Amino acid sequence: MTMKLEKIREEKAVLLVPAGASDDPFHKSAFYNPRMSFNRSMASVGLGALMQLMPEKTLVDGLAGTGARGIRYATDNPGIAVTFIEANPDAVKLLKQNIKANKLKKTKIAGKKFHEFVASADERYDFVELDPFGTPAFFLEGASMLLGKSGIISATGTDLAKLCGNEPATCIRNYSSKPMRCEFSHEIAVRILLKKMAEALALRDYGITPLFCFYQGHAIKAMVLCEKSSAKADFAMKQFAYANLCSKCGSRWFSDFPEACKCGGKTNYAGPMWKGKLNDAEIVKKAIEINEKRNYTQKEQLRTALTLMLEENDMQPLFYSVHELSKLWKVHSPKSDELLAQLRKAGFTASYTHFSPTGFRTNAPVAGLKKAFDASLKKQNREI
Repeated sequence: MTMKLEKIREEKAVLLVPAGASDDPFHKSAFYNPRMSFNRSMASVGLGALMQLMPEKTLVDGLAGTGARGIRYATDNPGIAVTFIEANPDAVKLLKQNIKANKLKKTKIAGKKFHEFVASADERYDFVELDPFGTPAFFLEGASMLLGKSGIISATGTDLAKLCGNEPATCIRNYSSKPMRCEFSHEIAVRILLKKMAEALALRDYGITPLFCFYQGHAIKAMVLCEKSSAKADFAMKQFAYANLCSKCGSRWFSDFPEACKCGGKTNYAGPMWKGKLNDAEIVKKAIEINEKRNYTQKEQLRTALTLMLEENDMQPLFYSVHELSKLWKVHSPKSDELLAQLRKAGFTASYTHFSPTGFRTNAPVAGLKKAFDASLKKQNREI
């Protein structure tokens, strides 16, 4: 039976995909998910910023499907040589047509399962892309076998229900970490993925450094530098902590082991997870420059997300939500701009976060945060 196809355009890329994939990507003979277009654009500007770290400019698209991500990478970033790995014969047929339609020259196709490709590979690559359906955890160690002394692994997680606490048992099985349902659960999800990447890479003496990590809508993405060094692997393994959250006072903090809050309130926890920075500031700055030069349809949204990623990178982990605090303290929500202004006026740091439109980061203790909250509401009431 002949597969019905439709032609779509995603930025510069032209893609043949199964007809109806835009409405139902999950029940087609070859996979293409249009909802991930923003993620692909973000990752593509990230890749552009990372090309300076790629000596040979070689990339493996480890679970290619119809080739959307690898083709986006290649059309957006000239000079990249892409090896596509895909075991589904229907997807391979479309992949070949899509490579031809986009006039890509530096490409190879391996019609194999990812682990079969890894077992037989005699080349090493600068960049390994993992964009599976669900968790990338099962492919991380294999990805490390495709690297030389250093390289980049890029992992996408679409299993947010597990990572954000809706299915904690599955998260513990897949990531060896406990999740937590809370306002900053998507940040926890990224940090749990990074911790899993550090563990998997350490098995082969690679240490990791997060370079470009973000969340948007349906998925999280983590691009990390992997360097062959037992000392760096040991150092990465020391970057784990537990996140604690008090339901009574709203305090949140990292600790080596789960802790109770000093106020005596009920405390929940998640982890272990990565406690360090999520991004390299210079890489994000470069990505911002690249985005400005590209004619993406979602250029404004990308600019906003990238700018927030840079702004929050040096800030306190485990962000707050204005709505969360309003509910906790049983008061109206102040305007976010005014709240951040009051925090800065009081001598604290404060920034927004790309993880949530109502989220913000600050180093203020809960008492200082409450004073800024009250001052914001008082000023707003005077202005009414």
